[in-house]
Amino acid sequence: MILGRPIAKLLDVVTGIAAFCMVAVLAFCFINAKFPLIREPADLEALYRVRDVGVMVVVGLAGLEFALKRSIIIFIVFSILLAVAAVFMFYSFA
Repeated sequence: MILGRPIAKLLDVVTGIAAFCMVAVLAFCFINAKFPLIREPADLEALYRVRDVGVMVVVGLAGLEFALKRSIIIFIVFSILLAVAAVFMFYSFA
């Protein structure tokens, strides 16, 4: 989509920032697994939710950036798949 190219440039910056933050969260999760810094179950659950949602955000942003540079059909299919994955991800938290 020609219209999506300027938006894809913005998504590139946002995706880069989100990916940088997710690497930090993932590194902390791995360090916490080896050396338990957080011991409270509620805090661990919140950390793992942030990890799960963050991974979905980064993958979703990267996929949208890719889909915006392609045809409208690819964009629609990816958007539907992302929406389904997000709905079931949040449904599993309940």
